[in-house]
Amino acid sequence: MAPDSLGNYYQVGPIGLQLSPDVAWPLESSLQFKVSSLDSSKWQIIRDDLPLTLPNTEILFDSAGSWAAYTGQSTGHYDFVQFSLSENKRTVQARMLVDEKNHLVKVNWKGDIGWTFPFDELFFLNAFSLKKSLLLHSMSLIHNNKAYLFCGVSGAGKSTLGKIFEASGYQVLCDERNAVSMTTAGPHMSSTPFYGTSEQAYKGEAPLAAIVILDPSHSGCDLKAASFTEAVPAIYPMSFLPHYDRKKMEEGMGTLEDIIQNTAIYKLNYNKESSDITAFLEDKLFSQA
Repeated sequence: MAPDSLGNYYQVGPIGLQLSPDVAWPLESSLQFKVSSLDSSKWQIIRDDLPLTLPNTEILFDSAGSWAAYTGQSTGHYDFVQFSLSENKRTVQARMLVDEKNHLVKVNWKGDIGWTFPFDELFFLNAFSLKKSLLLHSMSLIHNNKAYLFCGVSGAGKSTLGKIFEASGYQVLCDERNAVSMTTAGPHMSSTPFYGTSEQAYKGEAPLAAIVILDPSHSGCDLKAASFTEAVPAIYPMSFLPHYDRKKMEEGMGTLEDIIQNTAIYKLNYNKESSDITAFLEDKLFSQA
């Protein structure tokens, strides 16, 4: 069934959501994550006549740019505001209320921007935190029914490495942000629609076999196991956590540590211009899982 023939249902990792007909998700790759139905635990995202004004509640975080987070009217509620900037003056462009208890999100916006960045990402940060899940700045692929994440800061070569893998016949799912959940069976990876320079993302999930921390060099290839104390400070900057909420941050750090303790972690030094990296990883990484 073609994605555009389905209803407004989406499944991204452990999160199911239904968008009301008047809520558009402009992220083109989200079409890959459409499904025909969802169970009763889905989130609902509806458009509401929220006043596009600053909330009268406590501010939790201000990006000093595009958005800010405020407390909601009660526990488990959050109020997000998106700004537009003109002549050094910020005006409210959109607003999103998140109700965790009822799995309900209310949104409103000016013009035709729809439900888009940063609200879609902020929603998933919040929803993932309730499922012992988080987003990692990474490129993902599945090999022999096992998932591999290649983590790195911007410029580390995630997208470049992804293109090399694709040229060798592998399917790269997403080259920017992937979800990892700590389940009773162990860490589990799910791709997301949030792509990088590849400008595309595909739906896929599998048990997580390894996380590889990218460290591009000028020559050669070297893959070494990373200890827990090496992995935590290396992976933490590449994790997307709900930093606007202290409790959620602490819980997210606990989830990250659980994932690291239960996953093989490696550091990869490699030349971004070398096409031999796939053969090297087939021998040193994929054959070991």
